Amino acid sequence: MSTFPHCAWNGAKGEVRFARRRLGGMAYDERGLASVYVGGWRYVARDGRSAPVMTLDNGADPFVSGLARSANGKKIGYIDRSLRTVIPAQFDGAYPFENGLAVVCKGCRTVSEGEPSSYVGGSWGCIDPRGRFVVALHPARDYASCSRPDN
Repeated sequence: MSTFPHCAWNGAKGEVRFARRRLGGMAYDERGLASVYVGGWRYVARDGRSAPVMTLDNGADPFVSGLARSANGKKIGYIDRSLRTVIPAQFDGAYPFENGLAVVCKGCRTVSEGEPSSYVGGSWGCIDPRGRFVVALHPARDYASCSRPDN
């Protein structure tokens, strides 16, 4: 990983801005996104648009089912590869999508006993990539996975 002082700053509206000369030197993937660490992980497009993403395994949260977790304040939602918020930040805890579903919680809290951290308490459920609940929120101690209901 390379470090470039003065490559990013907060704009007048609080958005993260990138120096044009640095945008050209970023390592973009086949979809035109680069992951950078600027006080937290972000995905950046070639035109300088960016979105914050959660950390997974010491890097930017990967896109799974076309979505990545994105924090807005203390809440978590999901962005798509065009860096648009597609599921608003409304969850206190959220896991990456797996098999087309994601485990989310409201009212839970993060605990860290070494690595990795996890969520405890609150109400848990499963959402699809449109943010619709496939399994409604309900109290649970440990709700680690979702499976699609049989139709």
